[in-house]
Amino acid sequence: MVRPSDFTWRRANAVEWGPYPIDRVSHAAPSLMEMKRATVGCVTATIKRITVLLADDNKVVRTEFRKLLELEDDLEVVGEVNNGRQAVAMVKKRRPAVVLMDVAMPLVNGLQATREILKGCPTTRVLMLSAHSDDAYIVEALNSGARGYLVKQSAASSVCQAIREVQKGNTFFSPSIPRHLYNGNRIS
Repeated sequence: MVRPSDFTWRRANAVEWGPYPIDRVSHAAPSLMEMKRATVGCVTATIKRITVLLADDNKVVRTEFRKLLELEDDLEVVGEVNNGRQAVAMVKKRRPAVVLMDVAMPLVNGLQATREILKGCPTTRVLMLSAHSDDAYIVEALNSGARGYLVKQSAASSVCQAIREVQKGNTFFSPSIPRHLYNGNRIS
C-alpha cells in the first residue's frame, strides 16, 4: 500500500514519462493507486461543478441530500434553506445552477418560490421534490416553471441524475409519475 508520504516523495523525485511519473531512484513505474491519484487529480481540475441549493423545511432531508450530493465530483451544494422566502433570497445571492425545492414549505411555498426565482434568475433550474405524487401537485409544479419533479420516496436513487439532466435544460421525473402529465411539458 502506498502511503501519502511515499507518494509525495515519489512525486518530488520523479521524471515525467507519459502521463505518469517514474521514480528517479528505482526507475519503477507508478502503482495503480498512484495512477488513479494522478488521474483523479487531473480530472477533478477540469470538471465544471453544478452548483445546487437545497430548499426543504426538514433539516434531516437537507442533511441526507447534502451527504449524497457531496459524494459526486461534479455537484456542489452552495447553500441550504428551510423556507421559500430564504430560497428566493439565496438564489439572488449565490446564483446556483439548480435548486432542489420542496413543494410544501413555510412562509412561501415551493411553487410560489419557483415562480419568483425564475422571474429574477431565469437561468436557474428548479427541480421539485415532494412527498406528494398527486397529479395536481405535478401539474402546478410544471406550471410554476419547474423542470422536473421527484417523489421523496424514490428521490435518493435518482437525484444526482435528475440534477444533471435539469441543469442541461432537460426535464426529469420520478419513474412513478404518469407520462401523460409531463409529455406536453406545460399544462394549463
